[in-house]
Amino acid sequence: MLSMQNVKRSQMRSAKQLDETSQHRAARSTRYLTLWQALVWTYRDQLAHKLLATPWQWFVWALARGVTEGPRPSVHVDAALLHAEVLSLGQERARLIAGFAASATVPEVPQEQPMPRPVTASRADGLGEGERWSWEEVAARRITVKIRWNESVIERTPILRRVGRNKMRIAGYRRRKIPVEFCPIDWSPHPEWVAAMAQLKAEWRAAIELLAEAVADLEFHEIVVVGSLETDLPAARGNGAAIQAIAGIQECPCPTRTGVGDK
Repeated sequence: MLSMQNVKRSQMRSAKQLDETSQHRAARSTRYLTLWQALVWTYRDQLAHKLLATPWQWFVWALARGVTEGPRPSVHVDAALLHAEVLSLGQERARLIAGFAASATVPEVPQEQPMPRPVTASRADGLGEGERWSWEEVAARRITVKIRWNESVIERTPILRRVGRNKMRIAGYRRRKIPVEFCPIDWSPHPEWVAAMAQLKAEWRAAIELLAEAVADLEFHEIVVVGSLETDLPAARGNGAAIQAIAGIQECPCPTRTGVGDK
């Protein structure tokens, strides 16, 4: 009787230790990320928008998830879940979210006042018809510019002839063609660019807010999305890489969430 009680105590102790071990492992593998950090991880690190861009890639990924031996899935299951949720928002919103997250940048609206500036030219380009070289000083820096003309005016200078002792008479006119020159200018930043970036930022923000609502009900395997959009989105730092990322994103199909990460 005593031995049976000892066996039961030993079994209960072992089960408790296993349970504590599994809880410890689960806690150790759990990652707490803001939504923006999760998006950057999904698209910059996991490359979900490139590795899960076609139905075939999704099929191969699902096969790899279902086997115990052989190649492992190319994309982490939580990144695939988040990517599928992004795609469910529609192609344009997905391009915005993935494009900026892949470059870890956010849309930036230029704050400086648009100002006209001479267009810088290179002497290596040579001169075309109706052009000449000149220079301007912009922001304490001397730049080379092209002076152009595409029309001209006729200047008439009267030719005077003396008549008598104290009179002069116009005997005719000397005509001279004078080109009307101008210096090509551009705006920095261009007003159209400022307006386009403002619209892009508004669309991106609306897409992120929709995604935040959808992710609130999404159950991940190893990550937990925490924080608030008002405090967790990074400050704008430039758009060059982000614009290139948006242009390079392929048109991906929008898979359903059914079966993604069910294992």
